[in-house]
Amino acid sequence: TSCNLNNTTTDTYSQSLAYYIDNVSLIPTNGAVFNLPASICSSQNLNDLSIYLSGTNTNGVFSGTGVTLANGIYSFNASVAGVGTTTIGYTFTNSSGCSTTLYDTIIISTTSSNTIVVDAINDNFSSMPIIGVSGGVTTSVYANDLYNGTASSSTSLPNVNFALVTPLSIAGATINSSGLISIPVGTPAGTYTLTYRLSSIGNCNFSDTASVTIVVTNNNTTPTLVAGIRANNYVNLIGLQNTGKSIISGAFTTYNNISKPYIARLNTDLTLDQTFSFIGNQGAKDLAIQSDNKIVVATWWNANFGGTSVGVNRLLVDGDVDTTFNNGGAGVTALSGYSNNWGHACALQTDGKILLGGDFYYYNGIQRLGIVRINTNGSIDTSFNPIVLNTYYRSVVTGITIQSDGKIILLGFFSPPTAGATQKNIIRLNSDGTIDTTFLAGDTAGSLVYNVDLSVSLYSPIAKAVIQPDGKIIIAGAFNKYNGSNVKCLVRLTSTGAIDTSFNTTTGVERAINELILEPTTNKPIIGGEFTLFGTTAVKKLIRLTTTGALDTAFSIGTGTTDNITSSCTYCYNYVKVLKQQPDGKIIVGGKFTTFNGLSATNITRIFGSAGVQAKSSILEYQSEPEIDTNPNYNAIIIYPNPSKGIYNIDLTNIKEPTTITVFNILGELVFKQVLTTESQNQIDITNLSNGYYIARISNETINTQQKLIKN
Repeated sequence: TSCNLNNTTTDTYSQSLAYYIDNVSLIPTNGAVFNLPASICSSQNLNDLSIYLSGTNTNGVFSGTGVTLANGIYSFNASVAGVGTTTIGYTFTNSSGCSTTLYDTIIISTTSSNTIVVDAINDNFSSMPIIGVSGGVTTSVYANDLYNGTASSSTSLPNVNFALVTPLSIAGATINSSGLISIPVGTPAGTYTLTYRLSSIGNCNFSDTASVTIVVTNNNTTPTLVAGIRANNYVNLIGLQNTGKSIISGAFTTYNNISKPYIARLNTDLTLDQTFSFIGNQGAKDLAIQSDNKIVVATWWNANFGGTSVGVNRLLVDGDVDTTFNNGGAGVTALSGYSNNWGHACALQTDGKILLGGDFYYYNGIQRLGIVRINTNGSIDTSFNPIVLNTYYRSVVTGITIQSDGKIILLGFFSPPTAGATQKNIIRLNSDGTIDTTFLAGDTAGSLVYNVDLSVSLYSPIAKAVIQPDGKIIIAGAFNKYNGSNVKCLVRLTSTGAIDTSFNTTTGVERAINELILEPTTNKPIIGGEFTLFGTTAVKKLIRLTTTGALDTAFSIGTGTTDNITSSCTYCYNYVKVLKQQPDGKIIVGGKFTTFNGLSATNITRIFGSAGVQAKSSILEYQSEPEIDTNPNYNAIIIYPNPSKGIYNIDLTNIKEPTTITVFNILGELVFKQVLTTESQNQIDITNLSNGYYIARISNETINTQQKLIKN
């Protein structure tokens, strides 16, 4: 018989088993037992093998003889003087007499990974429907599973594997190493149950199965929710504190019908954090969150924001004005006879110092034309002195982007005193404030000026500059020329400022791009604004591009943003103004709109970053907010207890008109309806429905209100 091990099952088996043992820790005791991995159990003829082990380590001798197999478990005698790393040889011999020896390393320790037990727990993802036409990915099935009796976490992921158990109810469904299930594009609508197996790596016997309920739908709508919730006017700025809470600013005066003018803090589920105490008299032009969660705000007009400084102030973590910031300093001021004392932009350096840009002539009485660097206490940093800019006829900074090398990209209006010189809209400074002459400054001369509407969107033609990891710079705004070349509101520059011709410049949008971010994993640009066309293709106000600037059709916001105001101005009441990507990849969207993808989402919402859709799940996203449900000034009808196991009381003692309650699930399907008795206490029973979130609509001739019901 030939013993060419490369052509025998013995060789395949030995390689697999050696890899398996390399990932197992054995206890220093006689009679050590280990199980075989599922891949070997299912594919090898175990009875065809005999195994002998021998080896040494620095702490003693490890030896194994008489290795036996019973019921899928190999056992052998092991003896060591102590814990340590052991180099050991494995000899495998099959019934044909072919043998091979592999050398590997195992760890002798006081505990054995062979004792690890995994428990797969059933999952119900019906509250997070997958859109069938586009496909999608579920959250991880591992989130509620147990690893050795404790809650699973990402730290134990390398020690487990996943497999879908056939037959599959969804053809083409797959599961990855993190427990995420992918649903193929074109999956028909329906409710599906899949089974997956969770296994501890290296243990055939220590595996478990669980079922997963997945809803696939092509219905992107849910019942119309109460109008006017969330912000009652546009949101133009969003910042993230390291707690996961978000700071928003805009023209709103209430949030979820609770008074909260201009600046507010939201919890991670976009509900209002009422502990945030800001009571100033205006919103911010820009904001930046320090590492200690204090909030630097660039402000405008002559209002002092309730603080001590004009043009820039700082809020404490919970919204109070930080009165120690620039205490005694005037802040920004104008040249005598002028009123240009505005802060437009702010950015934080890695050392904590603050760059403030705007339309001003002095900071704390020292000349700084449009740009100044501020120490952490609010005083001026005199080591940063843009001497050349101080001589310009006009230097107004509306945007600041700091490069990783410390150089600073400025957006705005820059007019040298040279006769006939063209006004520039983007320049770059060195870290000390001097102009970087290696960067080709850019202008938008010749652009259509109607693309910039001060009352709606942009103050200057270029709204945003973002640095790619390779150093290239994408700029976006409202311009159709850049340095004399025809473009469409978007252009990519090389690191020296020249137009990058490898990026699409011939096809773009017809109106302003207000916001631009880069998707962190793909570097694809995501843009939002007032536009309705990409080239000749109709699009919504938020799109994703490929890395070369083409339209990425895999990203869709469904029916997009809408408004309930009839106006000939198609962009005045319906636009995306700001995007902020969270660490989990989801994107908070702010602007001026009433609904987003058919759901009530007044001026702010959150979407899945990978697909662009706003979810229908109250667990992940937001249909109705707790403040509304519990605010007696808003709801004339009270439902209690809520949450409940299914029995809810409805107080109609003050209601005289015939009233009906209808209950919808998160897919917008009617699941319960009952006529209520007026001027009395009513009770409904939905104990037969599954646990989860529902929307209850209570209506009569004068009342049409909705509340979220939580059944648990």
